[in-house]
Amino acid sequence: MLVKITGDGGLDRLISRLESFTGESSSLVQGKLVDSMELRTVPMAKALVPIRTGELRDSIGVEAGEAPMTANLYADRIPGIWMELGEAPHTIEASSRKALKWADAFGPLGHFAKKVEHPGIEPGKYAFLAPAVEETGEDVLQDVVDFIVATLEGLTSGVGVT
Repeated sequence: MLVKITGDGGLDRLISRLESFTGESSSLVQGKLVDSMELRTVPMAKALVPIRTGELRDSIGVEAGEAPMTANLYADRIPGIWMELGEAPHTIEASSRKALKWADAFGPLGHFAKKVEHPGIEPGKYAFLAPAVEETGEDVLQDVVDFIVATLEGLTSGVGVT
């Protein structure tokens, strides 16, 4: 999931002012975006993800995106894709063994079958990344704006016209 900083033009003006003082403004702002998402969005996603073994929850993270001022929120376990985006109904067949086996409420022996019809997963039904971004997005954006303003104030303190 890609998160891009956008605003109503006021943010663009702040970034332009920051660029006039430092050529590293994009990486500074991107670093703040990643830090804020690490503190706000990642814990929210981890709280929202359904937990079976904890591997999917533990794989949630954020990294700087390739484009300036973007960040990638990710879950790097395959079930994360299905849970976030859903999947169509499909047949699952035993490939390397004679039968599929799964444990369930009927006990540790569970069930055996040569193939099963998976009903699919409704898109968004178990989503956790997009809802986390929606829930924390405004606070993350405010963190970035506050960072830019504080940086500009620090760069311009003591500067005066005589």
